[in-house]
Amino acid sequence: MSKEKKCYLAILHGVLLLCLTGTVCYSESVESQSAAEIAKLSSLVKNFKVIDLPAKAGNVKLQTSAALTVEQLRGIKLDSNPPKFTGSVPRYKKNMTDAFPAGKAPYIAQGIAPFRFKYFNNEFSYGGWRNFKMTDYAARHGFNIIFPYVRTDKEVAHLPRGTELLKWGNVSWQHWAKKHYSGTKDYLKRFDLATERDMKQMAKTAPLLHPKRISPAYKSKDIMMLDMEHPVVAPKNLSKQPWFPKSKAKQQKFIKKYYDGYAQTYIAPTKEAKKLGWKQVGIYGWQPFGRTWGGLEKATYQAGHDQAWELFGKQIYQQVDLVYNSVYSFYWSPRNVAYTLANIDLNRQIVNDQSTVKPVRPYYWPLLHGGGGGDRWWKNQPMANADMRAMITMAFFSGVDGIVCWSWSGVGSHHEKPILNSKRKFAKNSYCMVKDDFTVKAADSGAEIILKRYDVIKLLAFNQATGEVTFKKVWGANYNQSRNQVSNRQQNGPTGVANDKVLNSHLRLKSEPVAAMIEGMALIKPLEFTLRYGKVMIDVPAKQQFKQVLPIVRRVKLGKTSVIVTYDPTVVYGGKARNIVLKDFDGVKGRTLTLPADRQTRIFVLRDK
Repeated sequence: MSKEKKCYLAILHGVLLLCLTGTVCYSESVESQSAAEIAKLSSLVKNFKVIDLPAKAGNVKLQTSAALTVEQLRGIKLDSNPPKFTGSVPRYKKNMTDAFPAGKAPYIAQGIAPFRFKYFNNEFSYGGWRNFKMTDYAARHGFNIIFPYVRTDKEVAHLPRGTELLKWGNVSWQHWAKKHYSGTKDYLKRFDLATERDMKQMAKTAPLLHPKRISPAYKSKDIMMLDMEHPVVAPKNLSKQPWFPKSKAKQQKFIKKYYDGYAQTYIAPTKEAKKLGWKQVGIYGWQPFGRTWGGLEKATYQAGHDQAWELFGKQIYQQVDLVYNSVYSFYWSPRNVAYTLANIDLNRQIVNDQSTVKPVRPYYWPLLHGGGGGDRWWKNQPMANADMRAMITMAFFSGVDGIVCWSWSGVGSHHEKPILNSKRKFAKNSYCMVKDDFTVKAADSGAEIILKRYDVIKLLAFNQATGEVTFKKVWGANYNQSRNQVSNRQQNGPTGVANDKVLNSHLRLKSEPVAAMIEGMALIKPLEFTLRYGKVMIDVPAKQQFKQVLPIVRRVKLGKTSVIVTYDPTVVYGGKARNIVLKDFDGVKGRTLTLPADRQTRIFVLRDK
């Protein structure tokens, strides 16, 4: 039985137990602790009430006023024992921090008090320059695991008690294969050459795992994430490779050797990391169910019939301590939230099918990944805040252990001056997204051009003498209500001019969605026990919500209490708010529940009489 299941059963049966995970399972019954949590929420938030459900058939229609939103949590003390720095904050180098005055940085979730979770684990892995102050902020707002990047041990000493440090990096199969197998055709794909002995040597000689290269900041060796993203030939395509055996007698043996070799490229570094003393090891780049966008609505898992899982996935899973599945969003799309949920559900389905259920922590990127080829204006644009908030909140309705915020600023800054590149020069031909509505002048006629939030402009030229930036509008909201679609195709908009300082003040900064992430976690904090130990109830499959671009609903039930979250992603993209209708709600024939959904992430608490 897994550690998590033991802890859960101890709570369920009212037994006081110090779990193997180090967390305390409380002596109160799980339902009474949930009830106490909800009562506390009612005392904290004015006008918040639990809604009683009739036990028989009938129509129940909820109003938006019955929901908990992030707006009601601003200025509220979320944590009875909020995280505090244990010492003075170091004076960071200029290139490692930002110049915003207290409370003014784009990543600040306005009015959200410091808090941490007792029952979830969240990682803040935001590397690159100018991010130390933001990381300190995250360490007091929902995140208990921090990637210190290049901090010294003195620069982590002030972090709140209980903060764990994450180290990540790559053990390069590509480097090893190039050095040892480059004389072989398609050597980067030739995992049949990757013997267990070779992969152990690859792991031992990797700089990431060299004992003398571990910074003193990592002396506790809390968590290691192996970033290993080398692809493998899919089982359905392996027989098409020119080096696949022609002899049928050799084929089955080759298939096993090939995928065992691929598994060893992950297993050997995982074992080596544990041998060096790392307490928890996970992998980014492999996940039980591969990240999917195209065809997601048809994706399924059936025990014993997933070739990739049976051939190599199961072997890797047995070695890792936790599962990191990526849910990076590719496009500017109202399908993003449902996409993340569907991918989490598929991974959780596989994990829940195993004898040992391991923690799942999905990786979120506050920027768009940039799917598709060619000149993609949406690549690396900041996510829509409402989407970011919703997808983070809803993850905790999916049975996850927590979430990961990952990003990378390199030697640039995600907090300032989008019209400059990492070298502080004019970022010609780059794309910027508008933060708020404002008016500029047309370059040719001087006529007014109205730019709205989430419009996108392309930077064309900068006149240093006058401070004028010339740009072209290349995309604006174009939601098609009848088809539930948004086109990402570039638009031929007007060319405008504006002073560089004025223009900068109206452009979105790349760290802005971090604030929305923290707001999403803040919505979970008052209900974290109920959500951690309740049962995930899927009233409408995320794959269906993805395919049909439906308003989104998720639910967790504990005893007689249901916690429900709603969000309509189309509103942000120009659509109209819609209701969600759940017939025969929670198995009661004839009981219909109607829930409002709009651009706010809304949480309702319902209780059966």
